[in-house]
Amino acid sequence: MTNVLVYKKKGITNAIEIKGHSGFDETGKDIVCSAISILAYTAINAMLELVDGKAKYINEDGFLFIEIPNDLDDKKLNKATCILETVVVGMKSIEMQYGSYIRIRYKEV
Repeated sequence: MTNVLVYKKKGITNAIEIKGHSGFDETGKDIVCSAISILAYTAINAMLELVDGKAKYINEDGFLFIEIPNDLDDKKLNKATCILETVVVGMKSIEMQYGSYIRIRYKEV
């Protein structure tokens, strides 16, 4: 199962942690893992491109952590927040269809 932990600061998403493999199918055929990965990598690439190369992330096998940097001006902070909130919407859509393979939790920080 893939566990997604959404970190919220004053109710706004500021980081996402993704752990584990979904186990829906074997590697290379796992559509749930692929969907989760596409959302996560799109978030990183969007942060790098749309927030002027500002992205904090850790990417290891079966683990991905994306965090909004602390040193953003208001315009870039809004973009970064929108990117992560959009990823959360996508993850919730996956969870609605494949809830046995992905679990989303929230943590206020």
